[in-house]
Amino acid sequence: MENEQKILRKKVARVVPFGYKESEKENYLESVQEEMDALEQARKYIKGSSYREVADWLFRKTGRRLTGMGLRKVLNRQW
Repeated sequence: MENEQKILRKKVARVVPFGYKESEKENYLESVQEEMDALEQARKYIKGSSYREVADWLFRKTGRRLTGMGLRKVLNRQW
């Protein structure tokens, strides 16, 4: 875990997006490597499964709930 890189982003909304958590630094978000890795796997799985099935898999893997449409938005997000 030494080469694990944390990404800090400015918090712009009240809801914390999937793949991030609130940072100790006020008004910033910090990436969660486990969730980011799971999202990369989800990008591959979505080609053969529905968004709902992959969202359920993400919940089992990370413990963070996400709807099928929410997953679609996360995967289309460009940051």
